[in-house]
Amino acid sequence: PDAPADLPMTAPDSAACPSAVAEVLACFACTKSCTDMMRAALPHALATKAEDRHEFQAKVIESFDEMIAEARAALDASVASGEASQAALEAEKLEAAGKIEAARKTEAEKVSAKTAAAEKESEAAVARAAAEKVVAEEQAKLAEAQAAVSAKIAARDEYAKTLEETWGPVKAGSFAGKDWRKRNQAVDRLPAVF
Repeated sequence: PDAPADLPMTAPDSAACPSAVAEVLACFACTKSCTDMMRAALPHALATKAEDRHEFQAKVIESFDEMIAEARAALDASVASGEASQAALEAEKLEAAGKIEAARKTEAEKVSAKTAAAEKESEAAVARAAAEKVVAEEQAKLAEAQAAVSAKIAARDEYAKTLEETWGPVKAGSFAGKDWRKRNQAVDRLPAVF
């Protein structure tokens, strides 16, 4: 077999797994042997230009990329769950508004009949207050759900932006040999995504 092309000049400690990559690997639920293998192989694979990588290095990067895709899918599922919760709270809010309307109608009918007006008016007021309390509680839940969904969307967008700015160039090996510091800085930013 052909000998691999000369590797680009890198920092003396580039063979060690950067702390950022180690932190990223710690985020995934994989076996110790898998994590150890990735810690050992990933720095070498990332230090090699994409066109100079051999099959094993490409597979290591592909595996790491799949891990990142799984993390993104988990974030997307979390956002979808938050949106579903928000939709359910909206339905509860509409139901509570219907209860308020029904309570108001009942109150108006009982007042106009003037039969036991004081007692029936009191009952309607209690029902109305209870319904308004439910609406207030549902509105508070809706506000919380909207804030949570907004936070999850912001986190997902920040994740995508950071991933695009860091992982894409690192994965593509687009850093020249003399740019090892820039490459290491990009790798160090990866844990912020997770």
